[in-house]
Amino acid sequence: SKAGPGSIAEAAACGRPCMIYDFLPGQEEANVDFVVKRGMGAFEPDATRAAQVVVSWLDDKSILLKLSEASRQANTNPQAAYDIAKTI
Repeated sequence: SKAGPGSIAEAAACGRPCMIYDFLPGQEEANVDFVVKRGMGAFEPDATRAAQVVVSWLDDKSILLKLSEASRQANTNPQAAYDIAKTI
């Protein structure tokens, strides 16, 4: 996927890893860092290599589970209700 916030949010909501192959400079660069630093996916601009990496995730269930768990964790905010109430 491209590093759009909607795609990343959907993957996190479903607990799925992200393979990012492209981003808009400036606007989406931080999204790549968000995914990679949290361990919820990877960035690979080369399509062939990106496909190989995804296949390696599918072949190794422990890696897939680790990426999926990191993706789920990126979508959690136990304080969300408190933060919203505090704001309003």
